Amino acid sequence: MRTKPSRPPQEKTFFATCMAWWPVGILLLLLVGLYLMSTAKTEAVAKARRGQRKEGPPPINVVTLTLAPTVIRDKITLPGEVRANRELDVPSEISAILLKKTFSEGEAIKKGDIIARLDGSRYAARLQAAEAAFETARATANRLKNLNQSKLATQSDLDRAEAGLEEARSTLISARLDLSKCEIRAPFSGYLDTYLVEKGAFVTTGTPICRLVDLKSVKIRVGIPESDVKGVRTPASFSVTIDALGDTPIPGGTIHNLTRAAGNMARLYDLDLLFPNDEGRMVPGMFARVELVKKLHPEALVIPLYAVISRDNHHMVFVEKEGKAVMKQVQTGIQEGWMMEVTEGLQVGDQIIVVGQRSVNEGREVTVVRRTEKAEDLRP
Repeated sequence: MRTKPSRPPQEKTFFATCMAWWPVGILLLLLVGLYLMSTAKTEAVAKARRGQRKEGPPPINVVTLTLAPTVIRDKITLPGEVRANRELDVPSEISAILLKKTFSEGEAIKKGDIIARLDGSRYAARLQAAEAAFETARATANRLKNLNQSKLATQSDLDRAEAGLEEARSTLISARLDLSKCEIRAPFSGYLDTYLVEKGAFVTTGTPICRLVDLKSVKIRVGIPESDVKGVRTPASFSVTIDALGDTPIPGGTIHNLTRAAGNMARLYDLDLLFPNDEGRMVPGMFARVELVKKLHPEALVIPLYAVISRDNHHMVFVEKEGKAVMKQVQTGIQEGWMMEVTEGLQVGDQIIVVGQRSVNEGREVTVVRRTEKAEDLRP
């Protein structure tokens, strides 16, 4: 049998070395490939960015409002309270005991009705004495007048008698008046709200006996802040709602009075609004909501408040024109809720950017994704 010749030692060493280093070679090839791929990707990204810089940034999506004349109001809403148009605590004009209350509390009364009676026995006795004194003084004056005509009485005696007669007449009239005051009468028609003293109580001159209210018309009193007094003197309009009567505005109101001085520590000026109340639905103490319109501009240019950008004490808005954002400086007027009047800088038909305005700058390309002509559609 023939045997294979053995390899020389040098050949065996070279072969072993190659077998040991081939994984390293493969790894180097992989690293080189990854490096080339990364370099190519970096160059592609850089090329894309260079192309983007040449073409400019992408357009910003925006929403615009087509500017058109509309109504805007400068108004304030304040709380108010229903009050009687006339309210009076009816006093006693004499000192006596309260004998009788002639009406029930809450009952309707007419002018001249007797609403309470006081004990008049003392005043009746005074009247009787005054009548007797008057008759005596009159008889004396008549007798001295006849005697004077007969030269039997002096003129001075007659003068004293006539003076006594006049004094007796005055005392008689006063006694009759005092007795009549024992019947307390209603000074106007309305409702007897409440009695302020109890039967049997001794009242003195000036003591309130009962409270009368006139509810044919009522006043709604509103406290006006000092800053709003000027605009409220001649308001464009006002409306009043009363929670207890629903959300429907109360019709027929007029401005009754605005006080000339603040009446409390809060520095509020009382404004009274007068309303008819023939059905008696409004009663004193009800809570009212009063909306006062100080100014009304029927043909104003109005934009959402959030569309206005303030910079360095200036107001700007962005307008879309031919696919680009154009900045315009504006002057603002009155504000109603979330809407603002623009008095200078804009015109009818301008496309006001109302969404995306804080992402654009002068000349930036924009894409209008929505156009609206109604500001109400943009209510936040």
